[in-house]
Amino acid sequence: MKLPLTNKEVVLVSIIILGAVIGGGIHVFAGASEIDLPDFGPAPVDSAANEERDAEKSDTRETTREPKLSKPVRTGPVNINTANALELTRLSGIGPKTAEKIIADRAANGPYRSPEDLQRVKGIGPATVEKNRNMISIGN
Repeated sequence: MKLPLTNKEVVLVSIIILGAVIGGGIHVFAGASEIDLPDFGPAPVDSAANEERDAEKSDTRETTREPKLSKPVRTGPVNINTANALELTRLSGIGPKTAEKIIADRAANGPYRSPEDLQRVKGIGPATVEKNRNMISIGN
């Protein structure tokens, strides 16, 4: 015997029956005014989960942006054999990327013996060395 139901109606009846079996019954409300639900207040805040989520967001931003280097207040010559990237940016024409190249070159090829040795680094030419001559120190 075939039931006079469409496929959508069969699915709906199946869901209702399944809900009745699993959920313990079917409740049909005529309107919202007849619903008497308890007020449990605002949802609890899981501060540990929020801090972890914020840390993940922060970590993502940190890895996608280059750190901003500001010019240090320190004055005097820059020792190109011991200076970090921030200190190297005190030299005219040396930005954060070139400063990192200087550090990489120094690690790969050893200390600089003269200011002219900076020309080993791509992007630094004689004009940059000459412009910074009074600010470059090679240490002892």
